Amino acid sequence: MPDLAIAIGNTRIRAAVFEQGILISDYAQAHNQLDILVQELGQHKFNKIAIASVVPQLITPLHDLPQTQIISKDQVPLTGIYETMGLDRALVAWGACINYGLPVLVIDCGTAISLTGIDGDRKIIGGAILAGLKMQLQSLSSTTAALPLVDLPVGLHKDKISRWATDTTTAIHSGLIYTLIAGLEDFIQDWLSLYANTKIVFTGGDSELILRFMKAENKRSIKLDRFELDQNLIFRGIAAISFG
Repeated sequence: MPDLAIAIGNTRIRAAVFEQGILISDYAQAHNQLDILVQELGQHKFNKIAIASVVPQLITPLHDLPQTQIISKDQVPLTGIYETMGLDRALVAWGACINYGLPVLVIDCGTAISLTGIDGDRKIIGGAILAGLKMQLQSLSSTTAALPLVDLPVGLHKDKISRWATDTTTAIHSGLIYTLIAGLEDFIQDWLSLYANTKIVFTGGDSELILRFMKAENKRSIKLDRFELDQNLIFRGIAAISFG
């Protein structure tokens, strides 16, 4: 029978089905669509179920099954995990370690954007957190009188976003993308000054978009073969802990 990994995040519930350690299918629903997710998963019978959650008050029908394990931070085999670090961030870090080697820098582009550096001894040496793309856009709209809520520039290539914009939507896109890229490049360059031979792994819902703009801009000439995109890092971390 397959195994099931569930990651309950701030905005979505994601699930991944594993057979013999290989991820064969994945699902995602908003919190208010939990019933749909449970129905989608009902087509399977699972040997083991592992749940990692950053929203402890959200309980699914799968929580109380006898084969279910609730993952906690003390099960993640990394040192340097501090008390207030999110479980999802620790699991993503562990997933990167076992799949991309050490040292490694993880950039998780979800509701928030986090950077987490892990050295060659499996120790989290630190990182940073900032508001994610959608949160930044929502903040501009909700805390100003005139700025609109605009969509992410998902259909645009970097050269279609004018740095010196002449309309409000493009100005917001310019400020969002170019300042984010500059900040990420600065962190990456500092990381590479400490650990020259390392991968930089992007994950999270907005990671593909951000990585695309990073590669297009790349003013610091970071070697592109250092970049990896892996949307399933958290599941790889969960599976390594729970499914063996």
